[in-house]
Amino acid sequence: MSDTVDSETARRGRASASLRRDEILTRVRDVLCREFDLALEAVVPTARLAEDLDLDSIDAVALAAQLEQETGLLLKEERLQRMRTVQDVVDVVIELQGQQRV
Repeated sequence: MSDTVDSETARRGRASASLRRDEILTRVRDVLCREFDLALEAVVPTARLAEDLDLDSIDAVALAAQLEQETGLLLKEERLQRMRTVQDVVDVVIELQGQQRV
């Protein structure tokens, strides 16, 4: 079973390296809508996580955990603190993808 989990993790890691900005935005929106029961129309790049989407710090940790599962990237606490808008989340994922390829 661990081989299956390891291969799945590797597949996600490879997939994340090739994601484009629009694909990342789609994944972020999907995670936010699914995990926090938000309307897709509300989850736009300029939406503020706390003020517009009513997410708190615990929600931010849950969001990071879901994104880690989706992308295979590790979102550290200092990065979480920088995320204020949906676009910030997308930018962090793009930044981490770039660092992973180095």
